[in-house]
Amino acid sequence: MTEQEMKDLLQAGGIELADLGRVVGLNAYELAVQQGFEGTLEEWLESLKYVSSEEYKELVVQVEAAAETIKEALKSADVKVQELTDLITSGLKNINAAEAEALETVSRHRSQQQQR
Repeated sequence: MTEQEMKDLLQAGGIELADLGRVVGLNAYELAVQQGFEGTLEEWLESLKYVSSEEYKELVVQVEAAAETIKEALKSADVKVQELTDLITSGLKNINAAEAEALETVSRHRSQQQQR
């Protein structure tokens, strides 16, 4: 079989010579994008440099500490919100009680005036 016959046979099967030796499927960047990575190829390549570096490890520790601080702040905020809710509820109950008492006083006063 001649070289040209081999090329013709490969092309007839849908295989280009340029494809020979190329792995078929997604490359690592394409897989990263498929799994949720958002960024350019250059940004992805840059991100790979830090995975095993001391800088990356320190960053991980800082991010974890920040996440813990945020969790604690949220818990504290939840407590403060509950305290405010309780104060507002109590205040509204006091207002309603004062309103009811005022209406009762006005009603008694009118009754007394009508009796005179």
